[in-house]
Amino acid sequence: MDREAKLARLLEHPTIWRGRSAAHQRGLPSGFAALDAYLPGYGWPRTGLIEILVSRFGSGELYLLFIARRLAERDSAAVPKS
Repeated sequence: MDREAKLARLLEHPTIWRGRSAAHQRGLPSGFAALDAYLPGYGWPRTGLIEILVSRFGSGELYLLFIARRLAERDSAAVPKS
């Protein structure tokens, strides 16, 4: 396999994010359909770091994460612990 083919195969791995051009795992819904339409994977990423940029702190930016946090907690509670 040549170098370009190896690189192309590597870049298709789901843990490597390359913007909208790469395959994405389905995101965790934000609770806001209009926002989900703009996010890669149509929701918050399930892994990695999220940065929320706002023009003014305290404008409700943390509220955007409440629904996703509840869903993540519910999903983790459904997983049996060994």
